[in-house]
Amino acid sequence: MVIEALPGPDDGGGSLSPPVRVSCLAIRVGPRHSARVGAARGYCECVSNDELLHRYEAGGGTLAAANAEGLAVPPALHTAVLTCMDSRIDVFALFGLKLGEVHVLRNAGGVVTDDVIRSLTISQRKLGTRDVLLVQHSGCGLATFTDDDFSEELAHEVGMRPPWRTHAFRDPSVSVRRDMAQLRHDPFLVPETRVRGFVLDIETFALDEVFVDQPASPGLAAG
Repeated sequence: MVIEALPGPDDGGGSLSPPVRVSCLAIRVGPRHSARVGAARGYCECVSNDELLHRYEAGGGTLAAANAEGLAVPPALHTAVLTCMDSRIDVFALFGLKLGEVHVLRNAGGVVTDDVIRSLTISQRKLGTRDVLLVQHSGCGLATFTDDDFSEELAHEVGMRPPWRTHAFRDPSVSVRRDMAQLRHDPFLVPETRVRGFVLDIETFALDEVFVDQPASPGLAAG
């Protein structure tokens, strides 16, 4: 997780050091206690669910209620967006969306899993969506390991392999293409389902559309 650190101590020039960005991983060990990680010119106090609850109590709940007032339950654009859980991706900003316009489904990689099919089926058959927008991205963590590698790591650590797959991949365009094909042929989704897929450049946030019938890149295949 990358966060902005608090200002550091006086550097001798009479002013506080500027905030610095550091990568850190912290575990909240008890109420009001957190791990602190040193940085080059300061420190950061990593946050956890306590901070989220604090922000809710500070007005988040009231604001959320006001934003949702008067909105219908079915999404106004009859669309579901499936994308990665990467915290840098702001789906509403990316597509200029407003609350109540789409269903947003997120998981590691933005890949099609059994639970995604479950959610999309309910979204379509009970809440009227028809379009599915699938967005995976460059630099995804799922491209840094394979299903087998991760399964073996877990087996070594906890003594058993997981019953699920990670859906790791090497090339996001190949992954998007395969997931699009799966959605278009899934028997539980309505026949008129419209699916479009894209790869998001995580640096420039440019979208590159993927088509099911385009050839795969030579030498690249899903993990």
